[in-house]
Amino acid sequence: MAKSSIAAHFKRELEVYFKNLDFKLGYLKGSKIIEKFPNEHHLYRNWNDNVQAFLSGNYVIKSFRENGGDPNLNVSYNPSTKELTIERIKNGKLTGNLNITLKTSYDFYKENYTVHCDDWDPDLPDAPVDCREIWTRYEDVKGDTEVTADVEFDQFEEAPKLQVNPKTNCEINLDSDINATDFFEVISSAGKVEAEFINKPNFNSNGLGKHTATIHAWDEYGEEDKTDKEHNLILDIVVNAVDKSTWKNNDLRGWKFTSANQWKIVRDPDNSLTDDHVIYSNDSIKALKNYSLEKGATYKFTAFIKPDVLSTRDKMALSLIPEDNSPSKKREIFSSNSYDLPSVDKGFKEVSKEFTVGDGEENLTFEFFANFRDKGGYIDSFKLERIK
Repeated sequence: MAKSSIAAHFKRELEVYFKNLDFKLGYLKGSKIIEKFPNEHHLYRNWNDNVQAFLSGNYVIKSFRENGGDPNLNVSYNPSTKELTIERIKNGKLTGNLNITLKTSYDFYKENYTVHCDDWDPDLPDAPVDCREIWTRYEDVKGDTEVTADVEFDQFEEAPKLQVNPKTNCEINLDSDINATDFFEVISSAGKVEAEFINKPNFNSNGLGKHTATIHAWDEYGEEDKTDKEHNLILDIVVNAVDKSTWKNNDLRGWKFTSANQWKIVRDPDNSLTDDHVIYSNDSIKALKNYSLEKGATYKFTAFIKPDVLSTRDKMALSLIPEDNSPSKKREIFSSNSYDLPSVDKGFKEVSKEFTVGDGEENLTFEFFANFRDKGGYIDSFKLERIK
């Protein structure tokens, strides 16, 4: 008899409590709300169809169990501290449908309700009829019971969809460690975003040029459910693999240097363009590196240099030396003095040349030569890239 009244009353009480929360449950796993909720509740003249009577009195929550109506939520109650805890235990969309079982003790009494009106007086036909409510308490009801109520919880934040901006003109260095998350910017997400290559191009020494890479990106909701298309994305990106040497961490990246006097890597931010490190030589300097290139393909080599003294009498040259190292087959593809080179920032000059790989040049040695005629000079960086 008391079960239906307690269940209906508790459902109303808890849903009103949810509506009046000061803040919403967050959208990530681990988010929780802990608030005071009374363990003693009062019914006042609550109609009960089962007994055709009104019930009044109190019921006390002894224990509280949530039966897993929403698999992503857990709701618990501590009667001793009178604290209700709502916690998101999994990432994913919430239904907010809760099924809660209470063990309670109750102390109610029944009342009947009637309306009594005085008899009509024929001698006073225009007099108003006097009617009044009569409540009659006639039975006390006490005991313990277990009730179950379906409750709706809707005070939670909606998780943002995973949205990213794939980067364009992506450039990566050969033989370098790369992370799939480097190739897009996150616009919105449900928590931390991770990514992996579905197909990873060949970025080793023979992989100069443009490649298409496919990336799978996901956020914390996507980690929980790999089929959730709002939180799992597949991206196709174009990556340009280059061979760039900036001498950072004393890494020559396979270049071999010789000097007429001496050279060294120095940290000098005022005399560098890309990183803080440059190569300084106090005389002429030569650099060699072996490459495996594609016959008929076009490449571009760029170096940035800064002579101590600009001159029309010095020489900067680029040459291709075939695999058999035959002097007769060595091909000079560029030559200029430092004075006539294009200027860039911080007093640097650009040495740049496109070239097409010819017969017998697929496996070659690339040669950079700088004859700093007066004093010495700085080398900021080398870069070899495939154009077509």
